[in-house]
Amino acid sequence: MHGGGFIALSSRSTQSYTRKWADELSVPIFSVDYRMPPNHPFPTAPNDCLLVYEFLLNHVHKFMNIKPTNIYLAGDSAGGNLACVLTGLILKKKLAIPRGIYVAYPAVDLRLAFSKSKIYSLTDVLLWPSMLLLCLNQYLSNDFKKADNLMASPILIDE
Repeated sequence: MHGGGFIALSSRSTQSYTRKWADELSVPIFSVDYRMPPNHPFPTAPNDCLLVYEFLLNHVHKFMNIKPTNIYLAGDSAGGNLACVLTGLILKKKLAIPRGIYVAYPAVDLRLAFSKSKIYSLTDVLLWPSMLLLCLNQYLSNDFKKADNLMASPILIDE
């Protein structure tokens, strides 16, 4: 699942490495082009990811002669959030569990609560706090109460 603060980028923007992974590993890679705000705010993106996962489990064999037995989830930044959220939804729905999950700098806590790790965002050269806030405002439709559940903040999976 691609990053982009939930509001930008696409599977096309990740092709520089997903194609390389597919070639080097000799496996199919499916990249989710989840719908984004403002037309499709939260929880559209995690629901789209779940639909794709269910399609892979139940229908991809009919169209691509692929039997999904070793599924790995991957995502970066917002995509890392979605990979973690998807894992929680998979467990909740008792679907086939992925063999593994790879996330790079996942946004696992969208709440505005302070944490020691959020200090690093204050000095990040790529993602300024104001840009992160803009992305979250778009994704959550300016309602940060939506961040208080597993579908937005997978760090809450045990709560």
